Amino acid sequence: MLQADLNESIDHHLPFLKAFEKKATVANGRYPIVVPQPEQILFSKLKESLQIDRYRSGAALYSSKLGEKVFSDQFSLYDVDWAPELGIASAFDGEGVRRENPRLPLIERRVFKNVISDLRNARKYGTASTGNGQRSFDSNSRLDFNAVLLGRGSRDYRALMKEMGECIFILMAMGGGFTDTGDFSTPVHLSFLVKGGEIIGRLPPISVKSSLAEMFGDRLLAVSSDGLGASAQNPCLFAEMEVINH
Repeated sequence: MLQADLNESIDHHLPFLKAFEKKATVANGRYPIVVPQPEQILFSKLKESLQIDRYRSGAALYSSKLGEKVFSDQFSLYDVDWAPELGIASAFDGEGVRRENPRLPLIERRVFKNVISDLRNARKYGTASTGNGQRSFDSNSRLDFNAVLLGRGSRDYRALMKEMGECIFILMAMGGGFTDTGDFSTPVHLSFLVKGGEIIGRLPPISVKSSLAEMFGDRLLAVSSDGLGASAQNPCLFAEMEVINH
């Protein structure tokens, strides 16, 4: 099984390694952007609205939106504490709470359904803990997420890339972030131009711009059924964003 996982990971990454020395360029403009690990750069601002203390205080961007439609029908987000096949296995949280549903829907098919809570905040706001009291060996309990997973689509990312025509696959982006109003931008340090599903070459440093409302809403193009290799907890997210050359 481990050898099969390794072979799959090599199969996913080898096309990028082969294209690494090939230089590609892209003009400024809007393109489909493929983000294979969206939890690393795209979820931080949204997660503020999904914590009961930030939500109830009115300090979060989507405070007061519980029960409402907020994004695209393709967008679902879950807090997961038990999925051993993905390396997630926390039967109890740091406060000894075990919740019934290991896959807590935060946003499901665009509807804002739940916020997370620990015991302290549950007492404060008169609700129940969602099993999100996290604790390390040398700290007190704090409110935090287990694993935040994007709901998967029905088609693999390679099939979706063929369908997109020309798109940009991001493998490394850091140093950016969100404004208080949800606008987003980040420098992209490693990305590849893809045409018709074929990886053409490595792009020079670029930046991408979007917003929470766009990338998870009207400009969300697709969510794949798979990630970049067997160990990937999240699928690939496809969204149209503005590309700026440095």
